[in-house]
Amino acid sequence: VKQLREVLSVSLLAVSVSFLLTNAINTLQVINDATVKFSSDTPQLPVVIPVMDLLDEMLATKSVDKERKYLPCIRVAVGLARQSLNRYYEKTDMSATYRIAMGA
Repeated sequence: VKQLREVLSVSLLAVSVSFLLTNAINTLQVINDATVKFSSDTPQLPVVIPVMDLLDEMLATKSVDKERKYLPCIRVAVGLARQSLNRYYEKTDMSATYRIAMGA
């Protein structure tokens, strides 16, 4: 019985770690794709802003996660990533280049 409990405990841990990694990888892949795209080219403001909007929407959805598809640690990490993105957004809003491009 003791060995069976140990095996079940290890199996449950492996499933939990697998679920956590799957959650993290799916979220990080989107962020990585955007980072690679904007790091390899000279990003243009009309392209960057819509991508930032999409990232913010994705992060907002995953941080709230009403269906509880994501583990709490993933929701917290995504919420923190969204805060970082919003700090960049604020800097973009204050830049002269952004104001000129947006006609403000």
